[in-house]
Amino acid sequence: MLNNNSMQQTKKKKIKKYLGYTCFGVLITLAFLVYRFPSDILTSYIETKLNKSTSQYRFIIQDIRPSFPIALNFLKSEALINTNSNTSSFKVDSLVVKPDLFSLIQGRFRYLLDCKAYKGSIKGHLEFLNNNFKAPFSTAFDIINIKLEKNPLLSQFIGADLIGNLAGDISFDASPKAMINSSGIFNLRFTDGKLDLVKPVFSIDVIKFEELIISIELKKRSMKITNFILKGPEINGSLTGTIYLRSNFSKSRLNLEGDISPLIDITSGSKGDVNTLRFYRQFLEKENFSFRIHGTIKAPKFKPILS
Repeated sequence: MLNNNSMQQTKKKKIKKYLGYTCFGVLITLAFLVYRFPSDILTSYIETKLNKSTSQYRFIIQDIRPSFPIALNFLKSEALINTNSNTSSFKVDSLVVKPDLFSLIQGRFRYLLDCKAYKGSIKGHLEFLNNNFKAPFSTAFDIINIKLEKNPLLSQFIGADLIGNLAGDISFDASPKAMINSSGIFNLRFTDGKLDLVKPVFSIDVIKFEELIISIELKKRSMKITNFILKGPEINGSLTGTIYLRSNFSKSRLNLEGDISPLIDITSGSKGDVNTLRFYRQFLEKENFSFRIHGTIKAPKFKPILS
């Protein structure tokens, strides 16, 4: 009996010893891989691949480091609009990309994303549907407390400089042919910010808000605005309608309707033609003021709805 107990104790000690050696070996191997990780070579390779994939943007990656357990961390990276000004459209402090191991076993190219940017975070996944790093792909992610600053890409998209805090969720399925054939759902909530309009609307050039909620459905070469509610100290408003997309986004057609409920005379500090301001103020004196937006993203046309 004593011999059996002694043998079992000896066996347990051997197992613990082998486990200790194994863990030590794994740690040494990981340390060696981190120390000898080919950061410069990999950074240059991925940066070159990304820049060859598009002529509209230029990508800069400062560094790529391994991340536990099996992931790559893209540090201080940014995408720039490829113009003479090379204006940055998106910067990240870090972007951790790791394979979804369960999907990888099934032969699927699905990756988990964890991004730190603009004092907030973006978490989600990206899956390449044809098992290569090209469209079609699908992605979904949550946006958590992003501190939004003036962004040239967003300004071009919405026709205004938007400043504030951003949260929400996005799902997007990219078409292999063209982005305007893609589909997606965008649910966004902006708080404590302002809209500096690129082109004044009814002689209003700045709109401050406490909350701005936007829901967009993208499909069949169109963007349907299903919800757009603005609440602010000076103005409340809403907007619905459809944007019919073109390959040149600035030429996309607008078919929108909305209403404004001014809480004060929001045109009092605006610059513009005196007769134009007087014309709009007679509508803003009403409890509710409705309008239509036609034309294009580049040249929108605003028209009051007369009742």
